[in-house]
Formats: sequence, structure tokens, C-alpha cells
Amino acid sequence: MTSAVEQDAVTINHFAAFGGIVHSFGILEWSMQVLMGVLSAQHVDTIIILTKELSYRQKRNTLYSFMEMT
Repeated sequence: MTSAVEQDAVTINHFAAFGGIVHSFGILEWSMQVLMGVLSAQHVDTIIILTKELSYRQKRNTLYSFMEMT
């Protein structure tokens, strides 16, 4: 017979791995926003405010558009 803890499929390692993935995407989104600021000669704070509501995919597409313009 197994205990309730042994039956739990989610462990601390799973939470740590998920947190690492979320952190990586956060760093990547921030890097895209910084690059958009550099390409458009705008302050990063302005770009962050303008792109706050965009999804990851929309931010990526916006960055690609900025890169095509320059």
C-alpha cells in the first residue's frame, strides 16, 4: 500500500522545472522588448508599456517587423 505522498505525481522537482521554464520565457520576452527599444530608438520603459498587453507570439512578430524595417 502506498501513501498519499507517494501517489502524488507532482513533486518539488516538477515545480522547480516549471518555474525555470516560466523564468526563461520572461527573460526572453524582456530581451525582445529591449531589442525593440534599441531598434526604434525608444526608451525601454516606453516599449514595455506599449507591449504589455501583447502575447509572446505578438511580441515576437512585432520584433520581426522592427527588424524588417531596419
